[in-house]
Amino acid sequence: MRDFKEFKTSNINDIKIRHGIKIFNKQLQSPEAHDIEIDGVKCRGIIYNHINDLSDNEYRGLNVPIGTNIKNGSYVLYDNEYYINTNKKADNHYAYLGCKITLCNQKLKWKGLPKQWEDGYPCYMSNDSYGSKQSRNSDFISEIDTKMKILVQANEHTKKIKRDMRFVFNKSEFDIFRVTDITTSTQEGIVSIIAAKDTLRVEDDLENNLAFNEPRIYTPTENIKNYSISGDESVRLGKEYIYTVEPNLEGMSFTVDDTDIAEVISVQNNTCKVVIKARDEIFKLSAIDKDNNILSSKIIYTTK
Repeated sequence: MRDFKEFKTSNINDIKIRHGIKIFNKQLQSPEAHDIEIDGVKCRGIIYNHINDLSDNEYRGLNVPIGTNIKNGSYVLYDNEYYINTNKKADNHYAYLGCKITLCNQKLKWKGLPKQWEDGYPCYMSNDSYGSKQSRNSDFISEIDTKMKILVQANEHTKKIKRDMRFVFNKSEFDIFRVTDITTSTQEGIVSIIAAKDTLRVEDDLENNLAFNEPRIYTPTENIKNYSISGDESVRLGKEYIYTVEPNLEGMSFTVDDTDIAEVISVQNNTCKVVIKARDEIFKLSAIDKDNNILSSKIIYTTK
């Protein structure tokens, strides 16, 4: 006669987890699951509308089995469209991994890309006030801000994107942008780019979405000190924050590009204090020398 001793010695939480995994694996075999690819690897997953209403599929939730290799910045191919995982890390629900994925509405294209991505790397593009998104079709949204925020997977190729690189979108002379700032520290696995509207050049190839970039952009400047600004990248309305630039340089100062959003209220040697005056915005803090040359800049995001 069976004595069921395996149940007596098992932890009740372990039993619940095993049961949950069995239920999730059954769901993966049902019509509610979909065939997807994560960074080129085929698997099954459950995709659902996340925080938006049913009319907006820009943000979605994704549940995949425990052990699936998905990380921040991973590309998810679903229904012939690319999404980028924008979770700081996948949430472990014991029975599955839960992620938030964002629809890539544009592509970053430049010369020299690998064959797999010769049409450009999928990216998410929105204006700096988070209220407007770039269209995936050829229609230009004329009311967008002149500054755009772009999120793209961090890899050996996208990490080569430099300040002042130019990109064409939608094969349109009105959709040309130049990189003004770039960071990989806000979200691991993602390159965050700020780009400003730029004008058409005769060398630009609109038909192939290829902007002309001068060779000097790719050549590192030699014998110049690398300055960097340390301090919080996400800040709160009404609070004061300290920022420091290294190495120190006599006579340096600090500026912000929009004093309606933030203001430098004091400077001491290579350190400044900044007060935040607006929420849900982006501003740039720059360290400058006595001749007003920019030594380093930092993109900072404001919250409530």
